Amino acid sequence: MLKSMQENEISLAHAAVQIVLLSGQDFFRNDEGLVDLLATALVRNADNLAHIDAMVKRWVNTTRETLHPSDVPKLADLTADPPRRVELPAPCEVCKAAGDWPNVVERKGRSAAARCGCARGQKLLAADLERIARPLPAPVEDNQMSIFELLEKVKEQLSAS
Repeated sequence: MLKSMQENEISLAHAAVQIVLLSGQDFFRNDEGLVDLLATALVRNADNLAHIDAMVKRWVNTTRETLHPSDVPKLADLTADPPRRVELPAPCEVCKAAGDWPNVVERKGRSAAARCGCARGQKLLAADLERIARPLPAPVEDNQMSIFELLEKVKEQLSAS
């Protein structure tokens, strides 16, 4: 772990340490934009440093596939301590037939899926909004680097220790 990090500081630097582990997964794409999205997703969805570690450990011990940023919110829910569980009402007839995204709305000239207006859909929408609203941690000096520069720094420090 980077020596300059405080014990519970959730930062892209800690996410970068974990991404080094994830880089061994099948089909890992060493694309700066995708790696940056993955690091940001890990930080945004983690409760603390141990939670980032738990997410990556579970993923690596469960599959050889590469972790995608879209997998992180569900993985965070599964590995949180205590577990994050949203008790949902039963689906309405529309949700039963079409799933949890049954509506199509037009926004700025584009079609988008939308949650149902039933109690279940509104509870899911509230959970979506809470997850989206989670702030990123305050920037630390390591966040001023590109994600690839940060990954190289992490690799150097890991090999030196």
